[in-house]
Amino acid sequence: MFTGIIQEIGIIRSIIKRDPWEIWCEAPVSIKTLKEGDSVAIDGVCLSVIKCDKNCFVANISKETLSRSTLLFAKIRDKVNIEQAVQLGDRLHGHIVQGHVDDKGKILKIAGSKECEIVIKPEHDPGSLIVDKGSITVNGVSLTVIKDNKPSIFKVSIIPQTLKQTTFANARVGDWVNLEYDIIGKYVVQHLKF
Repeated sequence: MFTGIIQEIGIIRSIIKRDPWEIWCEAPVSIKTLKEGDSVAIDGVCLSVIKCDKNCFVANISKETLSRSTLLFAKIRDKVNIEQAVQLGDRLHGHIVQGHVDDKGKILKIAGSKECEIVIKPEHDPGSLIVDKGSITVNGVSLTVIKDNKPSIFKVSIIPQTLKQTTFANARVGDWVNLEYDIIGKYVVQHLKF
């Protein structure tokens, strides 16, 4: 489990495209406490550490994860948001995040510089999973939804501190991002369907 509070910006150093894919991520802060078998989120995608080597950790990426997330498009030298799994007793600063990406979204608009608003359109219709003032995880970052008047489009506001501590400072219109809808909302919607 994660909270959507990014601890470090990592750099992808290698991607080996075999079955399963292997990703090497430089993360000098995280590597001090990560060990084999630990869960770590890269841009909001929960992966298991299979090896630690100097300043890098290594993780496998399954076919299912590749089909749902932006890791399919990852390139060497890409900057990524890193969060280690929460420990029992830690403060829950963001919201409950599983690291199970629900969908990809495309950035349609970025407005502002110090504090910016980002407009995102999910690849698939999220139905009622996006709620105004509800929580959403975008590339692993816990954010608050600002609902747009258009269906299937939403906005998030990024404060200067979040811009500084995440990869949002490098975000561009047309970029794809990982989306994880609020787990509580998903269970409520699932329950109401039956």
